[in-house]
Amino acid sequence: MKQWQIALSVLTCALGVVFLVKHHADAPPEKTVQIGQESSTTKAKPTVGDSQKASEAQDISTQQDYFIPVTGGPPKPIIGIDPFPNIPKSRVGLPMGSDPFVAQSREEQQWLDRNGFPNEQQWLAYSAASDVILEAAAAHGDQIAGVMLAARQFAHGDPEASGKLLTAGMNGSGFALNTLASYLDSSKKFGNPELGYAISRVAEMRGDWRAGFVREVMFTHTLSPEQKANANGKALEILGEFRKSNPMGSHFDPRPLPPIKN
Repeated sequence: MKQWQIALSVLTCALGVVFLVKHHADAPPEKTVQIGQESSTTKAKPTVGDSQKASEAQDISTQQDYFIPVTGGPPKPIIGIDPFPNIPKSRVGLPMGSDPFVAQSREEQQWLDRNGFPNEQQWLAYSAASDVILEAAAAHGDQIAGVMLAARQFAHGDPEASGKLLTAGMNGSGFALNTLASYLDSSKKFGNPELGYAISRVAEMRGDWRAGFVREVMFTHTLSPEQKANANGKALEILGEFRKSNPMGSHFDPRPLPPIKN
């Protein structure tokens, strides 16, 4: 299959998530839980080693019980059960040929996992799931489910959902950036092609070389040279804001190039 045909299928998948027909079901607000306010009593004076072990145990407990939502907000408790217990959460052991976001090497599979792209089984299961199920998965700490839910909310007109996607992008989700950029280019109601181009450029500047390739092939609007210049300036502004808000927001993680064929 030619590269442009692969790119076409990739962006078609990215666009699909924001046009699912399920309506968003409003969930009751989750309580913010402050970490580290538990009380403790000690019968004997702890040694330095005991304190270190206790601190390590607390860190492990915190990591198990709380998560920081990639779409923004304070740490939240992991609640409920995983509604997708049989869906793999990474690409380890999965075939490359059917990956919805193009993986041509094990290194590219790892890159897609690092940058928050759903694998094939996640894409199919999450796309077909109701909003309520995606909310349950997000509450359980599934960051990809949270991003796909935010994309669906944006498609349904939630004005805050674009901010969630941008925040997820700042926190490392290249999938969120690509999805938001695609929607901004194509939406008649919320479209902003210049901003969509800028966000796609942010993804590209952070190392996703395919973002530029797909943008040129699939974006429906052709920007003038002046609009492209403005969009590139906006991309630098966004990247600067990312850097201020999160030290990892502008982290350069180059997507592996395809293997050279002999």
